[in-house]
Parts: sequence; structure tokens; C-alpha cells
Amino acid sequence: MLAGQVKTGHGKTGQQPDPLSARRSVASRLLAYLRQKATRHGPYHEVVSLGRACQPAHQLRRVLGISRAHVFDWIVTTDTGVRSLIADDLQGHFALDRLFRDDRGFVKERLTDTVFQHEFTQDDDIAAVHAITAPRVTAMVERWRRMMASNASVLFIRQHAWSGSPADSADALLSTLHAAGPRLRLRLLYLTEPHMTPVLPDKDDLLHRAMPLHPEGDWRGVSQIWEERLSEALSLDPPAKQAKRVPRCISAEPSP
Repeated sequence: MLAGQVKTGHGKTGQQPDPLSARRSVASRLLAYLRQKATRHGPYHEVVSLGRACQPAHQLRRVLGISRAHVFDWIVTTDTGVRSLIADDLQGHFALDRLFRDDRGFVKERLTDTVFQHEFTQDDDIAAVHAITAPRVTAMVERWRRMMASNASVLFIRQHAWSGSPADSADALLSTLHAAGPRLRLRLLYLTEPHMTPVLPDKDDLLHRAMPLHPEGDWRGVSQIWEERLSEALSLDPPAKQAKRVPRCISAEPSP
């Protein structure tokens, strides 16, 4: 019998199963099943990108067939900036008086350093493009607010930006999401480049996973790893909503 072969139950030899190929096969079968479901979101009502840039939104469309845009899909946000926008319920987001062109020619938003790289070119008149684009952004803001006010189950996905502690940023973002959407059953899938942090422990509503850069610098990322990360996250039921603690009533009557 050759090296790498195993004996089958019928006395025949076959190739030793490759663990990596087997894992990818399981992920592919699960994703195929999810694509056949009516929602394509597994157990979630929504799967929503929180940036840092366009890669998560691209992969959600490629893998899950999601086509409805959310407000963070195609903009570039810092870790502190995205938390600020969520905490403020997107008040003032994309307001004309908050937009300016930086030294590199990118149009950014004051206060949050959000970059609108797809809405504007370096030669555009900011006011003219804003007048055309603002209704679409407003529609996405209203969509976000309806979702955050609902009792839906939502899987949020965020790639860690380029500075600060991934653990601290993930915890702060999770707290911000819970405060902004107190009725949601939510989980955050937080993706970090492997060289930035060791493996971080999960929580019931927070999954830490590695997401390396594409070896050739492709902005779309490593598709195979995205499929594995999404298949794992969508195989888990949303966390149960924590019941509010009711304070105990202390009797004013003296103890006997």
C-alpha cells in the first residue's frame, strides 16, 4: 500500500483524507444550504457589515447573495469613528457642513474621519455631488435606525482598523451596539489581522477570528477564509436576549 493511502472497508485502498480539504468541504456544503434558504442569513434576520472598508460588504454579497446596502458598506471608518456614529444614531452623518477634502484629495467627514471614497472623485464639487448622493445616504440611515429599533436578530461584522487594541475595540463596539439596539439579539464577528493580536477568547455575543490580508494585496480579501468565517458564524444561533434584572423591593416594615 502506498504512502498516504488507507484501506477502505471493502479491502480497497484510497487516499488519506486531507483535514483542510474536509473542513473546506463542510464549509462549502453549509454555504450551499444557506443559499437555498429563503433569507440566506441562516438563523439571523440581518447580516450587516460595519466596515472598516468595503471588503466585508463585498464578501457578504459574494457569499450570501446579500444585495441590500447598509450605511457602513462602502465607506472607510476608524474604530472610534464607527462607534461614534452608532452611538449618535448617525445624527449629522454625511451632512454637507461636515464634509471636507483632505491633503490627499479624499472627501472626509469631520469629527469621525470617515472617508467617502466611492461617492467623490478628486475633481468633484463636494456640494454638487452631495446634492445627488444625500437622498440615498438618508435612505440607508433610516434603514439602519429601523433595524436598531427592532427586535431582530443581527450578525454584525467588523474588520479591526489599523491601530489600537483589537480586544478593547471589539468590547467597546459591542457595548455601543447593545446600547444603540437594546432590543436586538445580536452577535459581533470581529476580524483582526493575525499579526496584530494573539487568539482572543470568544463571548456569547462576540466572536474573535483572524482575517489575514490577501497575499497579493487584493482589496476583496481571501475568499476561502471569508467563506469559512461566515459559515461558522451562521451555524450558531443568535444569543438569547438577556432578561432585564428587576430590583428587589425592600420592605419598609421592621423585621420581627
